[in-house]
Amino acid sequence: MDCHGLVNEFYAGDPLLYGFRKETAHIPMLVGSVFGEMASFVPGNADKKKMPEEAEIRGVEEVLGAEAAALLIPLFKQAYPERHISDLTRMDYIFRNGIHKYIRMRSGLNQCTYSYMFNHDMPIEGGSTPWHCADISYVFHNTEFVPSAQEECAEKLEKLIFDTVMAFAHSGNPNHPGLPEWPASTPEKEQTMVFDVKPKLRCNYDHELMPLYKKYLQPVFEKNRAKITEKAQH
Repeated sequence: MDCHGLVNEFYAGDPLLYGFRKETAHIPMLVGSVFGEMASFVPGNADKKKMPEEAEIRGVEEVLGAEAAALLIPLFKQAYPERHISDLTRMDYIFRNGIHKYIRMRSGLNQCTYSYMFNHDMPIEGGSTPWHCADISYVFHNTEFVPSAQEECAEKLEKLIFDTVMAFAHSGNPNHPGLPEWPASTPEKEQTMVFDVKPKLRCNYDHELMPLYKKYLQPVFEKNRAKITEKAQH
């Protein structure tokens, strides 16, 4: 969204459209999103751990079509080898595609732009993919107050993410002893720290997957939204 009415001497507009202000170009930034974002608010993947791979593939084909499934599943397995194939239909594309562009633009101005992905499943509904803001209780070190984050490994992951945020706040660099070495991103290499109990650094790991995923999923999303709108009007 272009908040043109808010443009002033401090805000030039959406940086994806207008770029970044020169006086802020060298401020360190930690930029990221959550695997499922809004898609994970929809229940329905509780049985994924029991499903044979063939059934998961059929499920993806039912949502995206056979052609899309054949193209996307190999890329998804390469990007997220730890995930079930059925998680493909719950993966966010709106936030992540925007972050690709944001990181590419921002990292061209400095050497202190860091990318992350929160990839830890929620311990409810049989292991739901993480939804929008699922990482917040880990950032603020208060998972004990969030039922959907309470599990045996919560304390370990909470410490890992909290230490990351504190290191970044202190020095502008998120690296600390609990993480693999995490270089800043460049326009050519998005160095993404994928956060789970065992964090992994992955470079450009979903850059081929995401544009294709958007191509095939967005029409499905728009079609379903139109149906919901039509139903609400009647």
